[in-house]
Amino acid sequence: MVSQNNRCYHEGEYSLSRHLFAIILDIMDKGTDARNLLAGKVVPLRLGYVGVVNRCQDDILLNRSVKEALRAEEKFFQSHPTYHGLASRLGIPQLAKKLNQILVQHIKALLPDLKSRISNALVATAKKHQSYEPFEGFEPNPRWAMMNLMKIAVHESM
Repeated sequence: MVSQNNRCYHEGEYSLSRHLFAIILDIMDKGTDARNLLAGKVVPLRLGYVGVVNRCQDDILLNRSVKEALRAEEKFFQSHPTYHGLASRLGIPQLAKKLNQILVQHIKALLPDLKSRISNALVATAKKHQSYEPFEGFEPNPRWAMMNLMKIAVHESM
């Protein structure tokens, strides 16, 4: 799979500049390693690579906990001669941390536009509300108004 992606990248079929790859390292053939790939020397990625060790079917059948699997993954990286020096950048916790950082950056990038669209929807709704004549005996419900604003914002974003 990696070699196919590598070939596609070099042939210019698509850009990998915004991708992050997780590489399952414990299933690689003996005598092979992904050190150069993890270092970005084979196919450079802006977001990089994270090597992981997945739980195997035996772990699941033997009811090994995720916590135990994470400890085994850490031990694998600490004891493996090729990955020992990279151990602090490898593993499911590092992948989760990196993905969380990407998500936070994405949310921060989208918030200003979302805030602007909500503000515009609030102003438009307030103007529309002002144009209506009040009903006798009607008490406005703030929850209903907020739900309508959210519906408008979602509908306009589609």
